[in-house]
Amino acid sequence: MESISGVKGVRELKNSWTPIEIIEGDEDNTLISRLKSDLNMTVQKRFDRNHVVKNIDKTLYGIHHNKNKKQN
Repeated sequence: MESISGVKGVRELKNSWTPIEIIEGDEDNTLISRLKSDLNMTVQKRFDRNHVVKNIDKTLYGIHHNKNKKQN
């Protein structure tokens, strides 16, 4: 669902001659895939700040959890 609205938005920007090089988002690559197949576009993807922080937190928690598991 999210990717469908993303394609619609990108299509509108493309039709108004607005250049698009980078799209910010989460780990899901569905929108990038749909842009390639539906609009024949290749864009770069960059994580937004919220997802970067969330991924760092998740990784640090995993490291901490595994370290404590090995010590016991």
